[in-house]
Amino acid sequence: HALDEASADMRRLVADLRLPDGRSVKVTGAGYSPEGRLSVDGKELTGTDDAAVKSLLEAVVLCNDAQLSGPDGPAHVWQPIGDPTEVALLGLAIKGGVVPDELRARERRRAEIPFDSAAKMMATQHGEPGRDSRVILKGAPELVLELCGAARRDGRDAPLDHAARRELQSAAERMAERALRVLALAVVDRAEIDGRAGLGAFRGRATLLGLVGQIDPPRPEAREAVARCRDAGIRPVMLTGDHKATGVAIATELGIARPEDEALDGAELERMSDDELSARIERIAVFARVH
Repeated sequence: HALDEASADMRRLVADLRLPDGRSVKVTGAGYSPEGRLSVDGKELTGTDDAAVKSLLEAVVLCNDAQLSGPDGPAHVWQPIGDPTEVALLGLAIKGGVVPDELRARERRRAEIPFDSAAKMMATQHGEPGRDSRVILKGAPELVLELCGAARRDGRDAPLDHAARRELQSAAERMAERALRVLALAVVDRAEIDGRAGLGAFRGRATLLGLVGQIDPPRPEAREAVARCRDAGIRPVMLTGDHKATGVAIATELGIARPEDEALDGAELERMSDDELSARIERIAVFARVH
């Protein structure tokens, strides 16, 4: 677990977006600084000229507890406050032309369901109670998709049939295989948060806005630590809350996982008997979706 934490550079950044209409949006720039751009096939996009991008960028700002201020001081340094994942999302939004403080002032948060490691999701409510109220969901793609009955394409909500759902799941898996940490964003229009009903109240009512892929460049010292462990006869193992494909990609890059090694996620581990785990434990290099 320590090696997993050490692999994450504090300058986490968003590298790729996947919109429900099939477009893949590349994001440039380094670290938390919101200097960079969003583009599709070399054409720059912003939240002011593309409705799908605008909806996704506004969602990542509103369903977010972090702050990103600056640039301050002679070095013009941006000051992040909060979880690195959420700070990186604010940097993404600013690159796309969204001003977080202005948006948050217009769309005040009225209720929330904080992130929970079991649900792997959080929700925030915005707008005036009643007709204009909406709930934004952010979390693990496979769980957010379970709540979605539609996807937003060309400004309209299209039913999310089996084929479309499978394609979005495959897109999230392909992003994870590139060592991207993937989040899904969705919205439930004309909805309010009921603390007693929880996230289950939105099943089938949510509309997918898109997928966000973040990257943590592994630190050189993490690779060195793995190599020293192996030289000393110690077999390193990664425990991570990420998707299994993401964990395997990062573990392979660090030298933790080798071609003959296996990976398990939390659900697979729960279904496994003690005897089966004991028989396979020496071949398992990555335990994913665990805390």
